[in-house]
Amino acid sequence: DSRFEIVRRGYDPQPVERELKALSAELVRLKEQNAELQAETLRLNQRLQETEQELGLRTQPSYSALGAKASALLSTAEQVALELGEKARQESQELVESVEAELLTKTEEVERRYQEQLDAAERRSARRISEASIEADQLIAKAERSATALVSAAEVEAGRLRGQVATEIAAMRTTAKRELEARQQELEARFASKEYLLSADISVEDKVREKLVAELEAQIAQRRKEAEAEYLAKHNEAVLQTQQYLESAQKDITDLKQAAKTLRLEVETLELETSKTQSRMLTEAREKAEALVRSAELEAVAMGSKAQAEAAELVRNAKAELAELENKVLSSKTYLENLRSVVADLEKE
Repeated sequence: DSRFEIVRRGYDPQPVERELKALSAELVRLKEQNAELQAETLRLNQRLQETEQELGLRTQPSYSALGAKASALLSTAEQVALELGEKARQESQELVESVEAELLTKTEEVERRYQEQLDAAERRSARRISEASIEADQLIAKAERSATALVSAAEVEAGRLRGQVATEIAAMRTTAKRELEARQQELEARFASKEYLLSADISVEDKVREKLVAELEAQIAQRRKEAEAEYLAKHNEAVLQTQQYLESAQKDITDLKQAAKTLRLEVETLELETSKTQSRMLTEAREKAEALVRSAELEAVAMGSKAQAEAAELVRNAKAELAELENKVLSSKTYLENLRSVVADLEKE
């Protein structure tokens, strides 16, 4: 269909003029747009050449072909990754050295405390053993001295009793002898003063004298018997007391020996408990040391893993930005190709 109305002499001139004016305006606009597109095409061609040159240098390790931003980003990422790795290694090494030093210090401290407690326990044990031995020796010596003193006292008492009895018997004998002599002198005096001359009277006096002598001897024998009985009783009493003293001393010695045995048993128990305590302390020290080592190893591994993760994250971010730049370059190339097609189409028209 025609856009112009047909009249008798052909197309209507007014719509034709309007259309011509519109076409002229459109042509001017297209020419201006063509100039702008040519300028943009030139600029994009230059940009494309620069980008292609940069892309051609992508194999270089400095990443300069990707542009200053990408090169700086990747170089910074690599440097940061290296620094983080080195820092992680240094921190891990410092941590291990610190833990080892702390472990050595704590081990030495535990060993020192253990040795101090061991020495103190040994000193206490030695002191207890020495005190127990001294006390036992003192008790035994005291018991022996007491027994010796008791035996000596019993022997002295027995000797005293024997001497006393002997003295009493001697005194009795002396007294009886004096009495006998006095009686004899008295009889002789009576015989001399009265002048008994008859044999019958003399016989009577002799009988009286014999009777007195017999009575005196009987008294002396009785006194001797009583003295011997008293001596025997006192001797038996002294022997009994001595035996009791000896039995008491023996009992004291037995008790002291039992006390010494009990003390030795307590010392052995103390030594056993000390040994168990030492073993327990040594086991605890070893467990603490092993726990510190495990903790240090885990912390070192964790720090290394963290540093590696941070470095990997930086590399991923750098690669992502590089991919974004590559996409932008690809988009630019596509855009340029499209512009070239448009320009080519315009030039054909």
